[in-house]
Amino acid sequence: MGAPQDGENQQQSNKTLAELQARKNAIDIVGAICRMATDMLHRANSLPPEIVTRILVTVEELEEDMEYIEEGSLMVFNEHSKLLGKGFALSHPPSIMQALEGNLPFCWQSNERSFLKDFIACNPGTSGGRIARWLQPDSYLDPSQCELVYNKEDLRCSWPALLTVNTKDQYGNLVQVSNLKVEVKAIPVDQGIMGDDSKKMRRLSRPDNSNMTFGGHPPPCLDVPYEPTIKDKKDIFHAICMMKPYENYSFEELRVAAPAVPRPSENMLVRSNNDGTYLVNWTPGSVGLYSIHVTIDGFDTGEVYKVDVKDPPQGITPPSQTEKKPHHTNKLRKFVQKYSSGLRARTNPSLQSEQIGVIPPEGIIAFVDEIHNDDGVWLRLSQESIREHCTNGHIEGWVLQYNQHLGKTLLVPVEEPKSIAKEIIKETIRRNLKAEATKHRRGPGVYQVIKCGSFGHNIRCGAGLKSTPVGMFTLEDKVLAIADVSSKQKLLFYREIFVMEN
Repeated sequence: MGAPQDGENQQQSNKTLAELQARKNAIDIVGAICRMATDMLHRANSLPPEIVTRILVTVEELEEDMEYIEEGSLMVFNEHSKLLGKGFALSHPPSIMQALEGNLPFCWQSNERSFLKDFIACNPGTSGGRIARWLQPDSYLDPSQCELVYNKEDLRCSWPALLTVNTKDQYGNLVQVSNLKVEVKAIPVDQGIMGDDSKKMRRLSRPDNSNMTFGGHPPPCLDVPYEPTIKDKKDIFHAICMMKPYENYSFEELRVAAPAVPRPSENMLVRSNNDGTYLVNWTPGSVGLYSIHVTIDGFDTGEVYKVDVKDPPQGITPPSQTEKKPHHTNKLRKFVQKYSSGLRARTNPSLQSEQIGVIPPEGIIAFVDEIHNDDGVWLRLSQESIREHCTNGHIEGWVLQYNQHLGKTLLVPVEEPKSIAKEIIKETIRRNLKAEATKHRRGPGVYQVIKCGSFGHNIRCGAGLKSTPVGMFTLEDKVLAIADVSSKQKLLFYREIFVMEN
């Protein structure tokens, strides 16, 4: 019986020793933590008092900010409890660390988020874009629906061509918007040419002892600025091959070594026809491919038109740039820019030509011809205007009526004085029209709409053009009128009771 008791005592003693060892380890850990805390307190005591105060104030401000944030969050949740009560759109439940750090795994590719993006951007072909357009049924100008109309056969180098820009709404109908800025720009496409030039330059710049392209000399350096060469202090040579760096090269060698000059972009002259269409004048300056970009109030139409400008046919004179205006007999123009020293008169219709005179502000000129180019609209002065505003000895002079680069009209038509004969004719026509209107007045009855605008004929709440429209007739509608009234503007108005569709 004694042996088993000794075994039990031995087990109890081992268990007690293990507990004591665990307590010792825990005490050691607590002691280490206390020592670390003591060191931190000593470091804090060594800090200046103002820094300690600032730290305490910052902690207090942080606690106040957290209280404000919690109050604001609670207010937002109470106001939008139905929306936020469903929770956030998460791709998967967040982990503990993500929740503590605030990095929630939002689902950025959900159908709801894609729908909202399409709805806000009104993307065509999407459910969100269709709903957005359905909520906005009124007509508005849509740049993506606008188009550029042109004839490919008319695009010849140095030949004037006419293009048309049609502004349309979201339904594809022509729409007229006042003060609309339409810009058309032709950008040359030189991918193939530039690729060949780059290959040529790489081939020329490759070191080759047997290369005899430049007579055994290295390729010329093209960074030297041009300057005339003076020989013997009296002879001046303007040839580039006379310069010291290029004296061992010929003109043809320098031309081969020089890089190809890129074709410049060309801005076109755009004028409104006040019916939703815009007339574009363009004279291509070179042969090759162009990409035509159309912008409306700074927005691209989306479609880039690729055109190929070809060589003009041999032996055929280019069509004249002059626009005949048989119905416009007024050939007088006035310079309307007040705060200016004058409008320059030049020898040719180009801003680079020589100046031969100045048109003063409020000055009046007479012209005999009109052409359009990239600079704008030019007027050819008559001989009387040349003698009045230009220096002697010149038989031809041009002035700029519309500056395409600035978008300004410099010369405006001059109103001609009304003659007595014209006044008598107008008065006679006015009396005849009044008698004709009185003769054809019929009063109440059934009438049919035989002429109206593209949007119909307005029905107004009163007998006057300033009355508010309350409805609209369309072409061939039948109306039953019960009375007629003549307004102060000498216009005839009918009072209708209903409309019978044809």
